[in-house]
Amino acid sequence: MGRRLPAVVRVLPRLRADAVSDYPRSWYWGDDPDECIGKYVGISEGYRKTGEVVPIITLEVDGEPRAIWLFGIALRDQFLREIELRPSRDLDPGETVTIRRGEERQSAAHPDRHYRVFEVSFEHKRKPTAMELLAGPLRPTQAPPSMGGPATDDDDGVPY
Repeated sequence: MGRRLPAVVRVLPRLRADAVSDYPRSWYWGDDPDECIGKYVGISEGYRKTGEVVPIITLEVDGEPRAIWLFGIALRDQFLREIELRPSRDLDPGETVTIRRGEERQSAAHPDRHYRVFEVSFEHKRKPTAMELLAGPLRPTQAPPSMGGPATDDDDGVPY
């Protein structure tokens, strides 16, 4: 089981977690570049001040271990989708992982909200087999631009 951060983090939320923990120095998207390239070291977990468990990917970036907290579900899911395809159910130690934070976008559903898209690439990315693609669960996808956007229940995206 993971280790909880000291109570001082909950009392002093502005104090960075890595200042009072054994975690490597955190990658802060507002301070650090929008692209993080590093060698995979491992995965652990940390805790938000609300008590929610957050996965932490450790990458060696320019010779220094850095903690990338996977707060966002979209970012976390990119790692999950990749390891689901691997027999080991893990990334390879020393494998290069690149995380890019995209431009800020406005939510179409909630115009007062903004978000950022993350792209993650893996050096040892495994392509799914034909059987995995055909037998796997249906996943929401984006249709090619010529088809007018994402598929819906009324329009399965098939152009006939």
